[in-house]
Amino acid sequence: MPPPSKRRKTSAVDEITFDDKDRTDFLTGFRRRKQARIRHAQEVAAQKEKEERQRERRELRERRKRDLERHVAEVNAILRKQSSENEYGDRNGSSDEDEWSGLSEDETATPPREAPIRREDEYVDEDKYTTVTVSEVGITRDGFEEARSGSSDDGKGDEDKEKESRQSAVNGRGKLSEKIKREAKEKQRPKKKKKKFRYETKAERKLGRIKDRMRKSAKAKARRGENNA
Repeated sequence: MPPPSKRRKTSAVDEITFDDKDRTDFLTGFRRRKQARIRHAQEVAAQKEKEERQRERRELRERRKRDLERHVAEVNAILRKQSSENEYGDRNGSSDEDEWSGLSEDETATPPREAPIRREDEYVDEDKYTTVTVSEVGITRDGFEEARSGSSDDGKGDEDKEKESRQSAVNGRGKLSEKIKREAKEKQRPKKKKKKFRYETKAERKLGRIKDRMRKSAKAKARRGENNA
């Protein structure tokens, strides 16, 4: 005889109960759970983007730091090279340099003094005439003074130029005063009054048409009389 079969012992559930609140929450919370998943995904994406920006900024700082260190090293190398070349040149120059015997006559000679700047510029604007004198000035303890050359001929020439500039200024003022007087006279003249435009009335238009017809008929009669004669 076969051995007796061993049946699995199952624990029977006494009673199945449903929580109506949880059931209602599950059935009505599909949209809420979907929106929660979307918000969670957005937060995760924002966090990843923030970490990526931080990583890029960190790499940029490190790269700039390396570039700065390399630039400083290159500058220091150039400075060391220049200093060594200068030391070598100083040693060679001191051995080959002759004894200094002072300045030569050409170097100690005083250069000739240039003639002071003095010129006149004329400006004409319509009827206005203006002359501007440009001259070199020197600075002293008392202030500014006009620079003068050593020769007397230059002094006479400066005086002649000053007289000419004064005369031209007087002429310019005379022309300006004449222009002002002319403008004042034009302003004093009475202005012509403009005729005011006025529309003709119906009666005036009718009277004008009658006059035109009478004028035309008179001309026609005169032409007919001339033809008959």
